[in-house]
Amino acid sequence: MRYGLKDLSLRRKVTLVVMLTTCVALVLASVAFVAYEEFVSRLWLTRELATLAQFIGDLSTAALAFDDPTVGREMLEDLSLEAFEIDQDIVSARILGRDGSVFAEYTRSGTEAPPVRRMTEEGSHFEDGHLILARKILLDGEEIGSVYIESDVRRISAQLRRYGVLVAFGVLLASSLLALLLTEKLQRLISAPILELASTARRISEGEDFSLRAPTHGSDEVGQLIETFNGMLARIEEREEQLLRDALHDGLTALPNRAMFDTHLKISLARTKRVESYGFALLFVDIDNFKIINDSFGHLRGDEALVEIANRLQRSFRVVDTVARFGGDEFTILVDGVPNVESAMRTAQRVQAEFSRPFTVGESEVFVTSSIGIAVSKAEYRNAEEVLRDANTAMYNAKSQGPGSCRIFDPAMHEHAVARLKLETDLRQACRNDEFRVHYQPIVSLADRRLSGFEALVRWQHPERGLLGPGKFLEVAHETGMIVSIDRWVLHEACRQMVQWQSQFCPEAPLRIHVNLAHSHIFQPDLLALIQEVLRETGLDADCLVLELTEDVIMDRRGILIETVSNLKALGIGVAIDDFGTGYSSLSYLRQLPIDTLKIDRSFIRAMEKDPADSEFVRAILSLGHNVGMKVIAEGIETQAQLEELTALKSDYGQGFLFSKPLPASGAQELIDAPAWLKTA
Repeated sequence: MRYGLKDLSLRRKVTLVVMLTTCVALVLASVAFVAYEEFVSRLWLTRELATLAQFIGDLSTAALAFDDPTVGREMLEDLSLEAFEIDQDIVSARILGRDGSVFAEYTRSGTEAPPVRRMTEEGSHFEDGHLILARKILLDGEEIGSVYIESDVRRISAQLRRYGVLVAFGVLLASSLLALLLTEKLQRLISAPILELASTARRISEGEDFSLRAPTHGSDEVGQLIETFNGMLARIEEREEQLLRDALHDGLTALPNRAMFDTHLKISLARTKRVESYGFALLFVDIDNFKIINDSFGHLRGDEALVEIANRLQRSFRVVDTVARFGGDEFTILVDGVPNVESAMRTAQRVQAEFSRPFTVGESEVFVTSSIGIAVSKAEYRNAEEVLRDANTAMYNAKSQGPGSCRIFDPAMHEHAVARLKLETDLRQACRNDEFRVHYQPIVSLADRRLSGFEALVRWQHPERGLLGPGKFLEVAHETGMIVSIDRWVLHEACRQMVQWQSQFCPEAPLRIHVNLAHSHIFQPDLLALIQEVLRETGLDADCLVLELTEDVIMDRRGILIETVSNLKALGIGVAIDDFGTGYSSLSYLRQLPIDTLKIDRSFIRAMEKDPADSEFVRAILSLGHNVGMKVIAEGIETQAQLEELTALKSDYGQGFLFSKPLPASGAQELIDAPAWLKTA
């Protein structure tokens, strides 16, 4: 693996930069020092030669004046013994006359005499490693000659260079060592905070602990970086804490949410395993009919009501208890230290008392009730889910008893819940596997005892339990919404079968088929289109179909119901009110609906023989129906006496076990084929 400068550690980079900078600076300083020393030495040599030239000029003035070269040569020879030979660098010395000719000269032994260099004026200069100096000789201000001296400066220059290099090397070495020591200190000042910052970041990454902070070392750029990093950690820690709060608390009510409640429940459950005398109770609270508040005041006001409910619940319990919003309009309460079932029930009753006071929703006051299911700790519980399951089961059992009820869980509730779940699962399988059957109960004209039609009644051919009547499964079908698909199948099958019977037995006097429609099915937006499609596919005439509605439908969404029934009538379809007399319908609402038929509930028919008042009630229904132009069918005729009395009361039609129980298609076909039997019934 190859490494470059960028792969070096920060400490090494700082050391390398400082050392390189120091070395470059010292080299430049050394070069400058050597150059300066050479300059100074040349200046010194120039001054020495200038002094010597002055001395020679002074001594040779008389010789030049009297034109005596011998005196000049003797003077140079004497000086050569005293000065020139001592200074090994002087190459030659000459005295020139007024005309520039050599008057006297000296040449160092062992060297050739250099050529005569005529200089036009005084001064000195360096040439080819030599210093050449010229000096005029004056007498009474008049130039009578000149002195010429030439010195070899190469030896001195070399010595100076060697000296400079040695000095520079020594200084460089000493400075490098000092720079290394200072660099170590400097890189610690720079890299140590950054290394600590990197270490902190690594520990945070490994442990996800955002409470860690990098130590600060000043207010320089690195210090500002660390301060910014710590500030970022503080903001992340705040957000983590906020996320944790949001993860464990309900956003609307600020109560603990399901996750936090589960944690507290697990802790309490574990404590029951360790401490035999410890107990707790779990209250599962569901607000009854809270949808009405949302529908009446809007969801914003509904949320305000939930907040007030949450606050009231929280104020009703101790700090050691846990009040949580489980979801929607459901709350769970974990009550700590509950010794027995009676104490748990008293706690639930205290909650109910809190709900007895009105709640403020906007500018209105509303009364709210709650259904409460209670599960008390016991040794059999293995996990928190089982406790929640049982409390929830008890709550639904309480709801079935009516608003404002409390129920303590018992194992039978769980068995019922398991059975219901299995029934729902089997029912869904039945819808997919075509396990439903249609049975037909005849409807007889009481005036002539002739068959006028059938009521189609659904049955379930369960693969394990055999043939089941509607009482075994229709309640679950209504609750799950599967009743709509079941109704549609029954409608199609009954119409198909009736068309087959009409073409086979009574084409001239067609029978009518009565089909029940569930409450939820009446208000389906595609109901009319569905019925038209069924009539078109089966070929049944619309006037041979009668749809039966239960009496309680009349009080629900009357505007939509009137429109739907009117549209059905426009198609030619008959409409009947089933089980009339058991609901709370208003006669004024009944008058507004274009109804064809009333079916008197079987409970009134059964009671006719025991209480004359019930006979009068049946008479009133018959009179009411006839007066508004409706036909009346008496359901549940089981005895000959009932048949005779209803005939005397002018009931139009009858239906019941006296004539026949609901039969499969083959059995109903036999009744169609044997009308004489009906005449003798």
